[in-house]
Amino acid sequence: MIHRCFVSISALAAGMAIVSLASVPAGGQAPAAATAQSAAATTWTPPRTPWGEPDLQGVWRYEGVTPLERPKEFGSREFYTDAELAQRLQREKEILANKVAGETNGPAVGRRPVEESPIEGNEYNAFWQETFREKVPSKRTSMIVGPDGQIPYRPEGRKNDATRAEIAKGNYPTPFFHQSWLDFVINERCLTDGVQGALVGGPGGGPNQFMQSPGWLAILQEARNDRRTIPTDGRPHGNIREWRGDSVGRWEGQTLVIETTNFADMSRYGWGAAWRMQTKTLRLVERLTRVDADTIDYWLTIEDPATFTKPWTMTFPLTKLSVPLIEYACHEGNYGVIHTLSQTRNLEKAAAKKRPAK
Repeated sequence: MIHRCFVSISALAAGMAIVSLASVPAGGQAPAAATAQSAAATTWTPPRTPWGEPDLQGVWRYEGVTPLERPKEFGSREFYTDAELAQRLQREKEILANKVAGETNGPAVGRRPVEESPIEGNEYNAFWQETFREKVPSKRTSMIVGPDGQIPYRPEGRKNDATRAEIAKGNYPTPFFHQSWLDFVINERCLTDGVQGALVGGPGGGPNQFMQSPGWLAILQEARNDRRTIPTDGRPHGNIREWRGDSVGRWEGQTLVIETTNFADMSRYGWGAAWRMQTKTLRLVERLTRVDADTIDYWLTIEDPATFTKPWTMTFPLTKLSVPLIEYACHEGNYGVIHTLSQTRNLEKAAAKKRPAK
């Protein structure tokens, strides 16, 4: 969400250079070997906190361009060849050069003039996005590991995902989609983006800050000032259902394993795909291993029989940034809800005037 063009491109590219190449069993669970997925991790000694835990503190963000699902042309192939990776690197350099040229010689890429901007769909234009930093692809053909490379949706889940994709494009099922405050999902109301997918970020998602104290990890997300407070002593889960679930962590060697259960099923997300929806049967397992000074190897396994036919796992590196989080303002006081509904009423009145008299 914050325009961070001053971050060093070369530093970020270096942080992305080491990428996990390990695979995951067909069952979708990340193996114990996920604690050492980089060759550098076998020789690099991670820093420790004063109380002896691996130090994960800092501001982190995913800076890559690897797609979540594997493009069809790769079939079951999980990794690019060296030649294919070189082509992708060159393509990203060309994309960045074109964006810089567009900014220098004309209007910002992707940003429409105000008079041409639709009411919905242009909220996060190029001005707010991290457009002018080189994105370095990993050797993986998809974030999802294993031969399938696709989200194992149940049929209704895949249908819901397609419907949500159309809504995200502004193709609503009715001409005036937001009829009341009940039609606004929780990220539109600036409450939370949820847990799964929070560290993926995106061009407008913002970074996350990790803070540790003895027996605890706090993750503060720049977007929406969302936060998680996670005990890391392996205690049992509680029995209270929460919007972000009940997260409990434990250390397995250099890897922090976080299991999250007890989700409430009231958390719908308007801009997230169906795989980010939460039900009472959702279970997440995250694995975070710091593999060098600037990289955390991140694995996420998602299990939910209400949405998926089997558990599935994604992985991607988090890059350490040299800047702090910046103040994030969404729409204080829920004025966004008031303004959107006011505009809906105005559109309805305008449409009524155009109807032929009976």
